Amino acid sequence: MKRFLMTCLLYFLSLNVYAVDFNLSSKIKLSLQEPLNILHSPNLLTLRYPEFIVSHETITYGKYYNDIDITGVEIDFFYSIFKPSIRSKLRPDLIQHVIEQANVFGTNEKEFHLIGDDSSLFGGFNKNKKQGFIFITTNKKVLNLLIVNGDRNAFNLLTNSIVRK
Repeated sequence: MKRFLMTCLLYFLSLNVYAVDFNLSSKIKLSLQEPLNILHSPNLLTLRYPEFIVSHETITYGKYYNDIDITGVEIDFFYSIFKPSIRSKLRPDLIQHVIEQANVFGTNEKEFHLIGDDSSLFGGFNKNKKQGFIFITTNKKVLNLLIVNGDRNAFNLLTNSIVRK
């Protein structure tokens, strides 16, 4: 009987899923289960899960696009990809780039969330490409980009896993 109980205990302990927190800023974290694989390059972190893949990049202000200077309007630039009504805040030369980027993303399901007073999440999901884009801002200073390749459930899991510390 003792052996049976020990075997059951070891079995249930082996089923535990461990959570891993990825700090996106001093105030925001991404809390997911431990990935199967983690790949890291100088500016990109990729997490592979059984059903989806997540990539993370911190956007360097003014330098995200080689031929476009978005210095000072980075958040409005990316926000207007998903919310066309605010494009008028941008310089005329940037509006066409925003429209092109919106077409590339092709997001037909959009998300906007407030994560506390000074942080927000915005982005969208393209159900045809099975790809989602999530931008996270903190104090209008830090801009993180998460790209999820998977179904809508994976996108929802990711957006719900972004929380305040």
